[in-house]
Amino acid sequence: MIAPTGLNSAFWPKGDLALARAAGRTVASALALVLSDERHARVEEFRSDDASDTASQAAVLRRQMDASFSWDDLRRLRDEWPGKLLVKGIVTADDAARCVELGADGVIVSNHGGRQLADLPATADVLPDIVEHIPGSTVILDSGVCTGADVVKAMAFGANAVMLGRATLYGLAARGEIGVSDVIEMIKRETDRTLALIGCRSVGELDRSYISKRPS
Repeated sequence: MIAPTGLNSAFWPKGDLALARAAGRTVASALALVLSDERHARVEEFRSDDASDTASQAAVLRRQMDASFSWDDLRRLRDEWPGKLLVKGIVTADDAARCVELGADGVIVSNHGGRQLADLPATADVLPDIVEHIPGSTVILDSGVCTGADVVKAMAFGANAVMLGRATLYGLAARGEIGVSDVIEMIKRETDRTLALIGCRSVGELDRSYISKRPS
């Protein structure tokens, strides 16, 4: 999956459109794209086709950050939203379990790429515990996925899918839509090669027996 990222037009003109088209061109990929999550914002206030308009886009993005969002808000959101609901930004098993208790269908394990707080735990380190605490729920790994080997490790630890953020943004900055497609195809090839080298026929057959953790 392509993670929701902001300021995409800072990397390439009409960056959001380039990401969406690249995802649509690539078999077995999906696009998760947040245009606006502010309660009273309009999509038109966020969209810009001009990469030079980064400052105004950043200002809108800052207004979208609502530190007052609480567990009660999540409960109300679940009551009002009939579709699938995943909570992003989870790094502890307790928080994951509470999300599910309040009706979420699953969580997105994410430290937001370490941009907000560099000392947060790596998502790969907390993933196994979270998977164990919410059996049967959807768990997606975000943050730090840059290679096919990263994809294989995440799936072996129990993730249902991964999100690509920085990797696809590198491609976007280099060649726009074509660059994003190239990155996705590269990671797909790396995933297939990693599976072949460890003797596993598909990601569906991965489990923790394929993971060997170094002694701490």
